[in-house]
Amino acid sequence: MPQTPRFALVVLLLFTSPCFSEEGTTLTPSDRMYLENIRYLCEWAKTKAPKGEQGLRLGRAWESALGAKDAAESKKQRDAEAKVARDKLVRSIPSMSVPQLCGVIRKGKVPEAVEALARRRAFASDDIGLLSRGAIALGMSEDAMMCLLGSPEDSNRNVGSWGVHTQHVYDDMNVYTENGKVTSWQD
Repeated sequence: MPQTPRFALVVLLLFTSPCFSEEGTTLTPSDRMYLENIRYLCEWAKTKAPKGEQGLRLGRAWESALGAKDAAESKKQRDAEAKVARDKLVRSIPSMSVPQLCGVIRKGKVPEAVEALARRRAFASDDIGLLSRGAIALGMSEDAMMCLLGSPEDSNRNVGSWGVHTQHVYDDMNVYTENGKVTSWQD
């Protein structure tokens, strides 16, 4: 009996095990193609696979190729899941409140959330432009700044005849506002 390479034996064991039985299982066309590919590889390994060191090298190359294929398929699956999650998020945007839309903006680039804020006229057009770029700027409204950065860890207010000065303390920066407009920040 010819000696079968190690990788072919593993495939044969997997293929002939009872858990691979088609009985009582509904297989998709891709499952059927996968099984056909395994059958072909097993038959090829039984009859034509190189023996000795060359067979081991081929086995390692095959296992490596399967690992790369699995990684590519895993990435495709993750990308598909991310697309489904993003599509679900985009569909829910019309029913979101302004604070929820601000949370979506903080989490990542979802231009549909900024567009929804613009349609609702939740902020001035200059602030909408800054929100779409994800940047704070001098003169930005305090509400738009909080939409972009979230609630501060702490706020210190000074009230006087000049108006209201506020220091908003975040993890990595302090933002200063005067009468509801950003006047400076420290990062």
